[in-house]
Amino acid sequence: MLTPVSEPGITFDVAERVATVTLDRQERRNAMSLATLDALADAWRRFDADEDVRAVILTGAGDVAFSAGADLKEFAPADQRHRVGPTHDAFFPERVLLKPLIAAVNGLCLAGGFELLLACDVRLAADHATFGLPEPALGLFPGGGSAVRAPRRLGWANAMDLILTGEPVDAATALRMGLVSRVVPREDLMPTARAVAARLARNSPGALRAIKRCALETDGMTLAEAFERQTDFSRAVIAGPGPAKGIAAFREKRAPRF
Repeated sequence: MLTPVSEPGITFDVAERVATVTLDRQERRNAMSLATLDALADAWRRFDADEDVRAVILTGAGDVAFSAGADLKEFAPADQRHRVGPTHDAFFPERVLLKPLIAAVNGLCLAGGFELLLACDVRLAADHATFGLPEPALGLFPGGGSAVRAPRRLGWANAMDLILTGEPVDAATALRMGLVSRVVPREDLMPTARAVAARLARNSPGALRAIKRCALETDGMTLAEAFERQTDFSRAVIAGPGPAKGIAAFREKRAPRF
């Protein structure tokens, strides 16, 4: 286990091949400053390159908020707004992080926090969590990816209801919409996230990376194009070392060691 590390607005540690990244500005409901966004983007790149990391958990400190979004006190001045822009890498981990990213939503998940959630592959929530995109009520645009991701992830009706009204929804509604895959009692949230991450960490990293790349790259393609691209990924995985290890373990009735 590595020593926990603190960066501006986040902390992270790595244990048993799982990295846990915690948004840690509790006095601001884990709202993200520009320094926090920079540190978060650096974390995505760092963990993608770290062979000891097989999965990443993203959560917020405390049990009040996952993240209330960008810190508007900092981003209000024009000289700060242009620095973050709509395409800061912190909001787009899929550009650099091809390992599974698990969200553990432990409270308020609003604005930029919501956009980070949609960028995650596995999305878990505590039963007291609340979700919303209030940008239109503030004259803002949800530029961290939600206007693109939400219709694709949630379907048009659910996505437009969330984005256009700006009204928050509770955890049960988020589960029904497919915004999260599981809702658990707050005390079970991190144990559940760690259990999911541990299960992912036992899988072939090559297979996981190929599956995530395939899902991302074929989004929006025609079926014919998507299946052709899928074949490329399948062939690459089969040609790698993973299948031999997995099949040998299956035959020997033991857990594979990737």
